[in-house]
Amino acid sequence: SGIVSPSKLRLKLLHVQKKRREEENAGTACSPLPNENDELEDQ
Repeated sequence: SGIVSPSKLRLKLLHVQKKRREEENAGTACSPLPNENDELEDQ
């Protein structure tokens, strides 16, 4: 049947939220810190 159980919907939602959070963490990790930029400009 095409009916999806609420528990499966919740699991999918949690999975999507977890993936999004991991992507945000990866994005912040990849972006250099402000003081690193200042050091590069000084050199």
